[in-house]
Amino acid sequence: MNLKFKALKIIRPLNCLMASLAVFIGITLASNFFSMDLSFYNSIIALFVAFFITGAGNTINDYYDYKIDSYNAPNRPIPSGIIKRKEAFLLSITLFLVGISLSYFINWFCFSLALFNSLILFFYARNLKGVPLSGNVSVSYLVGSTFLFGALVVSEVKVTLVLFLLATLSTLGREIAKDLEDVEGDKEKVKTIATEYGEKISANIASFSTLLAVLLSPIPFILGYLGIIYLLIVLVADSLFIFGIKELLINKNQESAHYFQKISKYAMLISLVSFLVGSFGFT
Repeated sequence: MNLKFKALKIIRPLNCLMASLAVFIGITLASNFFSMDLSFYNSIIALFVAFFITGAGNTINDYYDYKIDSYNAPNRPIPSGIIKRKEAFLLSITLFLVGISLSYFINWFCFSLALFNSLILFFYARNLKGVPLSGNVSVSYLVGSTFLFGALVVSEVKVTLVLFLLATLSTLGREIAKDLEDVEGDKEKVKTIATEYGEKISANIASFSTLLAVLLSPIPFILGYLGIIYLLIVLVADSLFIFGIKELLINKNQESAHYFQKISKYAMLISLVSFLVGSFGFT
């Protein structure tokens, strides 16, 4: 039983919960801004959809990445022997089907986005990861789209488009930096910007994408979507991002990418808090 419980680590429950939280923020922000009635039933379903599909994507990713993980992350469930590859594949497909099926009961827009994102997750793991930048863009879009999915529960996405953009840009920077951090393990196994075009170009693109997110972060406040407390909190996140960018631009190597990864993780968590506070209309 303990072994089976450990095997569930393959879905990365914390990542799944973060996706559900992003959906919740999208729901709350869209419904509060447009004074719509919030459907509790549909909202709960949407949270589960995000959790299951994110877990499915994480699992299928590990299924196709087992050789690379044997070098870069030998403690993950498949290379460590906690779960078999076949079991991981079946778990992933099951979670995809459950998530997509549940989204059908929300509305057609949510069903379409859930299906589309599931296909991207699958083909990212199987094909796109080996294409420089395409894989990074796919993951970044998927992270940002969780806010859109939440807004679609109440059929209004306008107010969450800027959150989608900010999340996509900051995630893109972090994903490219992660490739730079893993460049040694990825050589001869997978093509990334770092392996194909070098560490300097990879660091520059990651820094530019993140800096663009920082520069655009006041927009929700300027447009009146989110209040002053959002701005104050997101400025803390922006400061952390800038520290990470500075380190990455100065050294442009695996060590600086690791530092950037670590600090940007905290910055993204703080950004999520700023979105959450703003979604409740705190000013």
